[in-house]
Amino acid sequence: MFPDHFTSLEIPKGEYEIFTHKGRMENMKQTLYEIYKVILPKLNLKIEDHTKTGFLHFEKYDYRFQWNKPTSIIDIYLPLNTNK
Repeated sequence: MFPDHFTSLEIPKGEYEIFTHKGRMENMKQTLYEIYKVILPKLNLKIEDHTKTGFLHFEKYDYRFQWNKPTSIIDIYLPLNTNK
C-alpha cells in the first residue's frame, strides 16, 4: 500500500546494471553524475530508451537505507539495451 498521491509503476522484466550509492542523500546527485557521465561511457554500456521503460533508472530502498547517514546504501538499477 502506498499514499494516494503516489503513482504505481510496474518495473519491466529485463537485464539491469546495478550501481550502489553509499552515503548521504545530498551526495546522490554526484553518484548519478558519475554513473551517467563517467562509468557508462567508460564501460560502453547502453541503457534502454526511457520511452520504452517509462523511467531512466529506479532506486531500491531497503533495510540498508538510513537517510543521511554515511553508511546508508541505495541500489540504482539501469535497464540495459541488450539489442545487438
